[in-house]
Amino acid sequence: MKEFTVEEILEFSRNIEMESYTYYTTASQRFEDSALKELATDLAGQELEHYNKFNKILEDYKLSRAELDARIAIPREDHDRLVEARVLPDYPTPRMVLEAAYEREVHTGGLYRTMITLTNLPDDIVRTFSELMDQEQGHANRIQSLMRKYR
Repeated sequence: MKEFTVEEILEFSRNIEMESYTYYTTASQRFEDSALKELATDLAGQELEHYNKFNKILEDYKLSRAELDARIAIPREDHDRLVEARVLPDYPTPRMVLEAAYEREVHTGGLYRTMITLTNLPDDIVRTFSELMDQEQGHANRIQSLMRKYR
């Protein structure tokens, strides 16, 4: 387990979304297949929206210092897998990119699920994590359906 403050979790979550945006933007530039390019471009846009949600919470939401400083333990394997999934290989095959993207979406959704169950955050912030958890699952499902095409 690794402990984070609520503020660090929100910043970490925002950073995850920016890394995902960068990953998908880079992937879209490397894909020649139009379906994969469209998927990566669409996912990049959605990840940027997620980033903006966390940015709004951090900049506009009035959490008390006690709420921001509350500590929460996150399973180390969730943290490590997110970090491992952020790099796009130099010469990726479509399958390699999709597998890394799928892993990233699943683990990001799992992290948000953890946030919902372990935090005493205000309801609207919990709703944000819940909405994003569902969206990450939708991303994973979409990626998984394309993975079948690129065996």
